[in-house]
Amino acid sequence: MPVLSGAFVQSKILFVNLRKETDSANVLSNCAEDLLNAVTAETNLFNGQLVVLNSEELSKADQLRDIDECILVNNGTVEDEVFAAMLKCLRKRGVLTLAVQADESNFSKVESLIDQLYFAGFVRVEEIKNYMSGFTAVRCRRPFLDVGESVPVKREISTKQEAGKVWLLNTNDIDDDLIDENELVKLEDYDIKRPQPRACGVEKQQAKRKPCKNCTCGLAEKVDIIGNEPVKSSCGSCHLGDAFRCSTCPYRGLPPFKPGEKVQLPDSDQFDIRNAE
Repeated sequence: MPVLSGAFVQSKILFVNLRKETDSANVLSNCAEDLLNAVTAETNLFNGQLVVLNSEELSKADQLRDIDECILVNNGTVEDEVFAAMLKCLRKRGVLTLAVQADESNFSKVESLIDQLYFAGFVRVEEIKNYMSGFTAVRCRRPFLDVGESVPVKREISTKQEAGKVWLLNTNDIDDDLIDENELVKLEDYDIKRPQPRACGVEKQQAKRKPCKNCTCGLAEKVDIIGNEPVKSSCGSCHLGDAFRCSTCPYRGLPPFKPGEKVQLPDSDQFDIRNAE
């Protein structure tokens, strides 16, 4: 597979070898040289520019800008300052590829490198197995926006004039809000009797009925006749007071009196409370 993510004409490629002379000299050195040769071949194919740095020349990376892709050869341990320097020299959406020697002891280091890349600000971090003979790669990209950078949001301006919000009647909804006449209460469904007017003078209550002001049924004459007749007590307790009187007693409401005594209420015009004893 190609070692570059997608080189194009006149690409700027940075190859950084972070291995030290104390590292597995023969194996790692040979793998790094093979990788460098592959990168060089692909760069020349696209007439690109290749910059090669080692661990001692890493400070020169701060002077580089707009790098399209960076190949970083390491032994599984990279300082955060190195990632910060790579982030500065890469162009927006530039690619960073970490080439780690394929060794069982480096599997846990690869997972740690992925976390480091996310914390350093890179995006789209992914592991590439069998990147090249003897290497396992981790590839990521620089984000399109820098910290604090903003991009205007394009908003489509509609030239169509919106219609006013009006109430519309849908023909399918005509029967939804209407009352079903079949569900209405009908009079024949209930046994309802109309109230009959009560005849004048007919007593249906225990209280004594009084005649109307302009009575024409004869109740007023009956009351006058009954009122002029001497009252006869049927229970013999009328003189004791309302507590001992019947519901139809003519003395209801009057004060207690002695048997045979005529009860009269004092005239309110002649009664003076100041002279009352």
